[in-house]
Amino acid sequence: MITAPARHTPGPWETRDDHPGLKPIKIFQKGARASNGCIAQVMLRDGREHLNRADARLIAAAPNLLCALKSVRDEVSGPQPYSADSGLPMHLVEIIIAAINLAEEDQ
Repeated sequence: MITAPARHTPGPWETRDDHPGLKPIKIFQKGARASNGCIAQVMLRDGREHLNRADARLIAAAPNLLCALKSVRDEVSGPQPYSADSGLPMHLVEIIIAAINLAEEDQ
């Protein structure tokens, strides 16, 4: 299967929490200078810092996760798409395809 080029900032991404306290965690393309601008930021809220940090890590992992899902999708869509040969139950393949579609909704 041929996939279209990504229409998002290429990964990998990383989180940067350069300031102590309740400053936002910023997400950048890995190795990018701060002057290049951040991709996203997650605000830290009192009492929810651990959840906010987990959210930021999940956002930063998004390009890698999408790539992994596309690799699985491409692997199971061989000569006989979604056949028993893929080893994955059909409901898991459907979940993978739905997640890819959600990530690429506006493309």
